[in-house]
Amino acid sequence: GGAVHGVGGAAAFMGAAILGPRIGRFKVDEATGKTISTPIRGHNLVLSALGGFILWFGFFAFNAGSGTLHGLGALALFDAAGKSFLQSNSLLDYY
Repeated sequence: GGAVHGVGGAAAFMGAAILGPRIGRFKVDEATGKTISTPIRGHNLVLSALGGFILWFGFFAFNAGSGTLHGLGALALFDAAGKSFLQSNSLLDYY
């Protein structure tokens, strides 16, 4: 697990460093010359739900298929966890 997460984290860091912040994320105050951070709200509930579903599918496939938990209990546990994440993520993104 450590090598996979380490490589994924390094790749994400390099991607963020190369791409930089979103356009409009930081503005310079003309009076003081300081950089002001502007929050960018989520704007697409469908893409947010799609991202949550992709995470849920990967989490479900990896953990329920790992063999540490067996039977319908594992399926119910990971299904409930994934669905609660999707619902809370959708509500937080919408409001």
